[in-house]
Amino acid sequence: MRPYNASKILLFLIAILICILLMSGCGEFGVQGPRQDVDDAPDIEELKSNQDVEGLINAMGYESDSKIHLDALHALINIGEPAVEPLIKALKDVNSEIRVGAASSLGWIGDERAVEPLIEALDDTTIRSSAAAALGRIGDARAIEPLIEILSDEDETVRLDVAGALVEIGEPAVEPLIEVLENESSKVRNIVVDTLIEIGDARAIEPLIEVLNKYDDESMAENFLNCGNAQLEKAARSWASSHGYVVQPSSGGGPSWGK
Repeated sequence: MRPYNASKILLFLIAILICILLMSGCGEFGVQGPRQDVDDAPDIEELKSNQDVEGLINAMGYESDSKIHLDALHALINIGEPAVEPLIKALKDVNSEIRVGAASSLGWIGDERAVEPLIEALDDTTIRSSAAAALGRIGDARAIEPLIEILSDEDETVRLDVAGALVEIGEPAVEPLIEVLENESSKVRNIVVDTLIEIGDARAIEPLIEVLNKYDDESMAENFLNCGNAQLEKAARSWASSHGYVVQPSSGGGPSWGK
């Protein structure tokens, strides 16, 4: 019978103990990732009462409760002008939730100092939709060309938000949009057509009719028929008759003239 080696036994027991500790506490060793405890949740009411802009901006990055993000955003909107510069800085925060919230807040505050930073933020694909919507709310014509440039975005949500922003900017966007009506991409062309219909400016009527007759797009003709503009409706019926189509009125879903 071999004698026991006390040192080897001790090392063996220590190894077992370490394994037990690791297995029982694996969540605390990072397997579950970083955690935000309820006790660490920011106190929005206190931050609001102190007009703590930086604290509210940081609170928009709190991931455990979306209500905290929204409450912080609303508080920043209510603070208004004093929050603008810190929010502009936050457009480049490492936390995407903070960047999204900053863009949205700036749009609702409506300060023109945010226009150029928001145009720059269009290059950030994570917040492109939020930045576009914010530019639409502010309504500054400086945003028109940068917005038109990203109408070809692969993300349909982005394209719709950009189009919505151009509709909100309205009349100043009409001529630049007419210039891209004949874009080689049907995807871009169709969303420009819908955007011009929703802006509802008479300058767009003849160019829109020309595009229909050039590209022979049945869905475009249906939109013309149902958009509520008599001239476009007449053009749609004429086009359909000359091409052997029957275009039917619909109950909605397409763009409306002067939405």
